[in-house]
Amino acid sequence: MKRSFFACALVLGFSPLAFAPVAAQTPVAAPVANLNLLPSPQIVPPVLGASGSATIVLAPDYPLNTSRLRIAIYEVGRPARLAEIERDFAVVGERMQASFNLQASPGSYEIRVVAGDKARTPMSLPAPLVVPGIDRKPGWWLLNGSPFSSFGEDKAGDNPGTPFFIPGLKRDGKGKKTTQNIFVPATAPLSFKTLVLPSLHEMLAPNYDFTAMKVKVQKQIADAQAQGERGFVGFALPDDTELTSWDAPAPLGGARVITQVRQIVSSLAPDAALILSVSRYDSPRRNYLQSYAAQFDAVVVNFRPYSDSTWSIKTFRRAAEEQPNYDLPIFVKFVPFSFGAGNTEMPKRVLDTFMAGATGLDSDSRHLNSLNAHDWIPIVNRNLPMFVGSVTLEDIGILPSPDDASMSRDETLYETLRGAGRIPLLARLKSGKDAESLAVSLGNRISAATIEALRAAATDGARIYIEGAPTHDETGKETGWRLGSLVGGSIKKGEGTPEKGRTFMTLEDGWTFGTGRGTRVDVEQDVTVTVNKGTVVGQAKQEKGKYLLTEPRVAARLADGTPALIINPVGKGEVIWMPHRVVAETEATDKNAKSGAARLYYAAVAAYVQPALVQLRGTDARLAGAANVRAALRRSARGTMLLALFNDADRPAAVAASIDGAAGVALDLATQRELPLAVRGFSSEASVTIAPHGWTLIAFAQTRKALDEERNAPRLQAKLR
Repeated sequence: MKRSFFACALVLGFSPLAFAPVAAQTPVAAPVANLNLLPSPQIVPPVLGASGSATIVLAPDYPLNTSRLRIAIYEVGRPARLAEIERDFAVVGERMQASFNLQASPGSYEIRVVAGDKARTPMSLPAPLVVPGIDRKPGWWLLNGSPFSSFGEDKAGDNPGTPFFIPGLKRDGKGKKTTQNIFVPATAPLSFKTLVLPSLHEMLAPNYDFTAMKVKVQKQIADAQAQGERGFVGFALPDDTELTSWDAPAPLGGARVITQVRQIVSSLAPDAALILSVSRYDSPRRNYLQSYAAQFDAVVVNFRPYSDSTWSIKTFRRAAEEQPNYDLPIFVKFVPFSFGAGNTEMPKRVLDTFMAGATGLDSDSRHLNSLNAHDWIPIVNRNLPMFVGSVTLEDIGILPSPDDASMSRDETLYETLRGAGRIPLLARLKSGKDAESLAVSLGNRISAATIEALRAAATDGARIYIEGAPTHDETGKETGWRLGSLVGGSIKKGEGTPEKGRTFMTLEDGWTFGTGRGTRVDVEQDVTVTVNKGTVVGQAKQEKGKYLLTEPRVAARLADGTPALIINPVGKGEVIWMPHRVVAETEATDKNAKSGAARLYYAAVAAYVQPALVQLRGTDARLAGAANVRAALRRSARGTMLLALFNDADRPAAVAASIDGAAGVALDLATQRELPLAVRGFSSEASVTIAPHGWTLIAFAQTRKALDEERNAPRLQAKLR
């Protein structure tokens, strides 16, 4: 009978409803470890096997005055006590031991000897016990109870009960899946492992032989089984690493190919999930990855920790959010990388990718251990109920450059807005009630269809910031200037200034730049602009008491007095047009520009396009301030705001961060201390000092009681027998 529960679990998956409530499930804060605690017991085996039975072993010199002891199980690193039992210990050899059975959700646990008092005060240090498996939720695969997993080539041939492919991970296409726990008997915690298919681009080639591919996959499966490999989550279908042409069109028939691949792998391994593995993210892949990600059961983005761009994650995050119930797990896989002693910059960037929208982190165990040394992964696990089911919040959209394959502008605009303290996401070009305000950096090509789509979105109320002055159509044919009525200005190339001439613009418009008016910003100029009078498109009716632009106005001028930034009314919305290239601080020669003029410019433009979710201001002139701090924001399933702040400076940063809403408490999740909080109107502002190249993770909530109830609530379920 001991095997019956787990045998059923392999077929049906664990159901939280199958566990009877345990009286001790009310969250109880575990006391801080002290010198009076007894040594940790030993749990054999440390990873729960198929029988569900384990033994707790005490050291020979354990100071006890009774053989009947109470043991309790906790979630690892968390105060939630899940269950407890009394056991009579027997002496075996020189040690006292007792056996118990465990039914539990997959996850990492701690076993302690506890006192018989009402509080069940721990008497011993904790002993770890892992229940291997996956907790399947919409949008999340929690491997061993955590979003953080290692990948490996470990074999479990001595565990014939371990499934070859882990069941229950495939999307059923019917919207929200029932939450389920999948127990996987194993000798080690579950790793993220896949079998690799041919590349997507390879299978998109004409006359590709799918029959031969099926034979190869069948042999691959047979070889893995013969070697005793187990516990694969599914098949990884990689993007193509050899597709390098900037002008490669989006492939046709991708949906059909992916459907055919799914049919083949399902016939060979019905339990296997189909996972899109992205090795890099560039223009040739962008369109079809963006279009086809929703056909997969999960996405894995292979990331290098020294890369500072999370633009690819934004793409998939948007695809996931457009699926019913966010049911598309997005994992970030980091290649092994040596941080070096005391390095904090790389772990900070990894945390940034998680806050940017990843639902899991997949890395080798050494890499994870290095990250653990910097604390933030244990902090997320400690407060996991707030992160599971959370969604990213972003305040400005970036439209991928339409009709022009060069993606460098997208990433540059993304990093520039991040540097200005904004939190960008991938934008969609829509009109009607779904029209989105956005920013876009155009290349030299633009189609008539894109121009009309931009016009339609602005007409319906969107504010659109446009960089660039394209003069060719989407095929590369020169067509002359076609954006005049949209942007409120005309261009002439090479007149009045040499092409690529370095100059500066002066910010003039008080509506846009406020106290930044008069600031000089370095730019590269390759066109001369004139304002087109009388080009207002679909002029909206002036509303009483509301400022409304009635004709194009110049918001900034170049050194020679010609327009540098034009704001043009289009229907109910506006188009903000910058035809030149703003020079980043690292390239600037002017001291004013180096001090943050470009950041001020983009921060002001972004604020004009749409409000920010997070506002930062410096609080101590002697320390680094808001210009050196970037933010990432998530909201828990219960509405708690989770704000990560990253200090890029070589000195401490003192900032006050405000978010929308009237919070009652701001808790630093690393130190467990409440931060100074001020509520002004409909915003809440917390003050904090961040170490050089460090980070702070803050939770905003209505009350401390509500916050503690959410973050301390039992996340897993367990029953000791």
